[in-house]
Amino acid sequence: MGGNCTCVGDEAVHRVLMLGLKSAGKSTILNIIKEDQQIRTFQVNDFNTQTIKWEDYELVTWDLGSAEKQRPLWRHYYDGSVAVIFVVDCSDKEKIQLAKTEIHKIAAVPELTNCPILFLANKQDVDGAIDQEELEKLIDAGGTKHLTYSVMPCSATTNKGIEEAFDWLLSKIKEHIK
Repeated sequence: MGGNCTCVGDEAVHRVLMLGLKSAGKSTILNIIKEDQQIRTFQVNDFNTQTIKWEDYELVTWDLGSAEKQRPLWRHYYDGSVAVIFVVDCSDKEKIQLAKTEIHKIAAVPELTNCPILFLANKQDVDGAIDQEELEKLIDAGGTKHLTYSVMPCSATTNKGIEEAFDWLLSKIKEHIK
C-alpha cells in the first residue's frame, strides 16, 4: 500500500491533521464522528489524538493546539500525514482573516502538496456567518489552486454536513494512498 500509513495488524492507520484557530469547533466535530464508536483518545499538552474507524480505514486524527504560540509547531506533524482538515469558525469575522493567513501558510507547505485538504466552513447555523462561497473566495485568493481541496459547509452543533465532509475526505485519502 502506498501513501503514508502505519500498519497495525491487518489494518492500515493513516494520520490526519485537524487544524484551525481556537474555538473553531475542531474537538466538537471529532466528538460527533466518534459518537457511535469506541475511540482511543490521548491528550498531551493541548494536542489530542483520536483513532476513528471510517469504513475500512483507521484514521488517527491529530487535533493540534491552536493558540498562537502552538501554531508554529504544526509543521512538525506535516510529514507523514495523508490529509488535513482545517476548521474555520465562519461566524467570527475577526478571526476569518487570521484563518485565511494560516490557510495560505498551509498551502505553501511542500509536504502537504499531495495531501487532500478539507476546509470545514463551520458554524453555518449562526446568523451572520460567512457562507461556503465566501470562504472559497478567501481560500482561492491564496494560491491554493495546486492543492486537492474542498470547502464544505457544516455545523458542529447540529451535525449538518459532517458526514458528507468526511465521506469526501475518505474518498480523497483512498486516491492518495493508492
